[in-house]
Parts: sequence; structure tokens; C-alpha cells
Amino acid sequence: MVILLLIAVSLVSFHRGAFASTKAPVPAVLLRVYQKRDHLGLGASLSPDGTRMIYIGEDDSLRTILIGPNKEQVLLRQLPHGLDVFSNPSFSPDGKIVAFSASGGTRYYPSDIFTITIENKEIVQLTHSVSLQDEKKDGFAEYFYNPKYSPDGRRICAWRYDGVSHDDSVFVMLSDGHSQETLTSGRPLFWNQSGNAIFIDTQKGVLEYSIASGESMRIKIEQPILGKLAGTDTFAVAGADGIQTLSLEGETPRPAGIFELPAQLWPVQLREENLTLVEVV
Repeated sequence: MVILLLIAVSLVSFHRGAFASTKAPVPAVLLRVYQKRDHLGLGASLSPDGTRMIYIGEDDSLRTILIGPNKEQVLLRQLPHGLDVFSNPSFSPDGKIVAFSASGGTRYYPSDIFTITIENKEIVQLTHSVSLQDEKKDGFAEYFYNPKYSPDGRRICAWRYDGVSHDDSVFVMLSDGHSQETLTSGRPLFWNQSGNAIFIDTQKGVLEYSIASGESMRIKIEQPILGKLAGTDTFAVAGADGIQTLSLEGETPRPAGIFELPAQLWPVQLREENLTLVEVV
């Protein structure tokens, strides 16, 4: 498994890579996370200031590590009721809280959104999956995955999977779990930088969904989306010559630069054998 992360900040402890662009250079770091074996949980995320990473460890625990000194901390190994599969951790804008989904790894367990504080490991459950009422069917009526904080930290969007209709939808709530609502169909990708819209992956392609109006605009991106640079509405996509960045201006993305993948990538080994950070130079 390979996870690609991009963030538009420079890390002091890393050698800066070159970023080819028609505009002024944008300091950026590309992280590749290798996992040796099949994980039940998945995902990794950088803190907004680029100094800390949250990820799923070799033992499936939720871990955080300070980049540079490589000071590692196990945040969580298991929640009550057998919930020990953690996925898609995401930092709050201030870097103090991590939102993530937790499940038991099968449809017989719920999958819900939780938050945990970095400092004191305080855990809050934000969603509560409801069991199916039909005695002839197993599982839950809904499952929640992939939480992401809005840029101001006030709200969280998540992917809601309907256990009955098997449909995907975009789910939004306040960061404390209140005011929950399902907005539209599809799987949420990212908030836009203004926090008033969400980019959604649908059968019709990538849409930018306005929360206020409920209207959607199709974004003309054909390549697989790998990520979104922090602090800007710029996507990273898989290009023929490397990882290309596309700046959104209306519905037509404009090429902003490219990470040219060299033959030899510069690795920084961390304590866990399954984890490697790589910067493109």
C-alpha cells in the first residue's frame, strides 16, 4: 500500500525539493507511506504546520510522530466493543485534534467517526451507527468514513455509506458532532479553501458542491486525484511525467506545476520499518 500526501509548507528538517512552476516556487513536500503487509486500517495525514504526522502503524494502532526528531507516540490501540480498525485520520486546523473512523473491519461492526486529542488522548464519538431493524439482515443501516475538518475547524464532512441502499453520500456535522445532516450523493474528497463547498467524487466525475445553495459544478479533472495542497484549491493528480498540480479557476483547472519523479528518491527512515518518508527532488 502506498499513500501519497502533499502539503504546501516546507519542513525545516528536510532538504527542500524543486517545484517546477510557471509562477513563483511553492515549497512542498511529498510523502510516501509504505506498508509492508495488508492493513485493515489505512490512511495518514500531516499536521497543518508540517511538523507531525498521524498514521496507522504496523500493529494497526493509531500513531503520531514528530517529523525530524522522530518522536513517536501511540494514541490508540482499541475502542470499546471491538473497534480496532482505524482509518483516514485527519488533523484539525490547529493540529491539536485528530478525527478518524473506527470499525471492527466487517459489516457486522459499526463504523463511526471519533476524535482524539494529541495532548491528553481524550476521545469523543461523533456519529452513532444504527443497527438494521430487519432481523433477517445483519449489519448496520449506515456506516461513516473519511472525516475531514473544514478550513476554520468548525465542521467535519464525512463519507456516509447506506447499508440498505448501498449508496454513498456526503455527511456534514459540527466538529462537536451536533447538527448532523446528509447533503448529497457521492463521496467527499476535500473542502474548498473558503469552507463553503466540498469537492465530491461521483459517477459524473468530480463536483464542487455549494453547501449554501445545494448546487454543483463539475470540475474538469480526468486524471486520478492523489491529494490537495494545503492552503489552496490546488489538486495533485497523476500525470505522465510525475505528479502534476492543477489550480482551480472555475470549472477548468489550470496547470500549476509538476513534481518530476527522479530515478532515485530521497528516503528518510523512521523507527517503524514499514514507514518511509520520501521527498521529491
